[in-house]
Amino acid sequence: DILSRLASISLSEGKSRFLIWNMGLKGFKERPILGWGPENYNVIFSKYYDPRLFTQEPWFDRSHNIIFDWLINAGVLGLLSYLSIFVSASYLIWKNYLSNKEKNLPDTSQQLQVAVLFSVLFLVYFIQNLFVFDQLAVYLSFFAVLAYIQSSTPRDKEIAAGREKDSSDPVLKWITIGGASLVLIFTVYTINVKPMKANLSLLHALELRSVDQLPEAFESYSQALGLNTLGNAEIREQFAQFTIAVVAADQVDDEFKQKVFKRAVEEIQKTVDANPLDPRPYLFLGAVLSQGGRFDEALEILKESRELSPTKQQIYFELADVYIKKQ
Repeated sequence: DILSRLASISLSEGKSRFLIWNMGLKGFKERPILGWGPENYNVIFSKYYDPRLFTQEPWFDRSHNIIFDWLINAGVLGLLSYLSIFVSASYLIWKNYLSNKEKNLPDTSQQLQVAVLFSVLFLVYFIQNLFVFDQLAVYLSFFAVLAYIQSSTPRDKEIAAGREKDSSDPVLKWITIGGASLVLIFTVYTINVKPMKANLSLLHALELRSVDQLPEAFESYSQALGLNTLGNAEIREQFAQFTIAVVAADQVDDEFKQKVFKRAVEEIQKTVDANPLDPRPYLFLGAVLSQGGRFDEALEILKESRELSPTKQQIYFELADVYIKKQ
C-alpha cells in the first residue's frame, strides 16, 4: 500500500495543497514579521478562501506546509527560529564527530554513523513536513532526537557533572523536587485530565440521541462545557448541532427547547467573542438563531461572517436558508 501510494503521486493530486499555500502566502504578505499568532491559520483560510476548494473539507486549520505554517504563526522571525533548530542540531552532531576524529577516539566511526543517520532523519522529516503537518507521535520522536543530541555533547556532560557536585544540599534538593512535583501535578490535571473528562462527557452526550434521553445529553454537554478546557470550541459546535436538532423535534416540550436554546446562544457567543476574526463560530451562532426563529439576529450574525470570509459558499447557503424561512 505504501509503495502504491508513492507511485501514484502526481501534481494533479496536489492541486488543493497549491491553493492552500497560495492563501497562506497572501496572509503572510499581510503580516510578514510576526505573523498572525499560533493556531490562527483558520483566519487566513477564511479570509482568503478560494472557492475552488468547495469539494474539499470545509475548514482547514493548517496549511499542510511547515514553511507557511510558521510564516502564518510567527512570521519570518518565527520561521528563522524554527529553522535554527535544525541548523543547531546538525552543527552539534557533526561537531561531536569531528572532535572525536581529531582525538582519534575509538568510537569515531560510530559518531560518523550517528551524524549521517540524524542528518538524513532531519532531511526526511523536513521534506515530509512540506506536504503534511506534525502528528503527536512524530513530534515526540523529533524532540527525543533533539534531547539525545543535546545530552551527547561533551560540554553538556561537563556542565551536568558540575551541577551534580553543586547540588549537595539535601534540603534544597527536596524543596526543588517538591516544587517541581506540584507544578507537574497542576500541569497534568489542567492539560490532560480536564480535557479528558470533557471529552468523555462529550462522547457520552453524543451517544444519547433518542428523544427520551435528551435531558441526560444536555446534562453531559453542560458538564463538558463547565470544565472550561481547551476543547470548548469543539464542544460548543457539537452542542450547536444538538440544539438545532432539539428545537426542530416535535416530541420535545417547549420549556426544554428554550432552556437548551438559551444555553447554546450563550456558549457560542463566547466562542465568537474569543475568536472575532474567525467566521466559523458566527456561522454556527447564525444557524442556531435561525432555528430558534430569531431571523433578524441570525442575518446580522451571518453578514458579519460573510465579511470575514466573502467567498465561502457555505455562508451564502445559510443566509439563503434564513431568508427563505423569514418569508
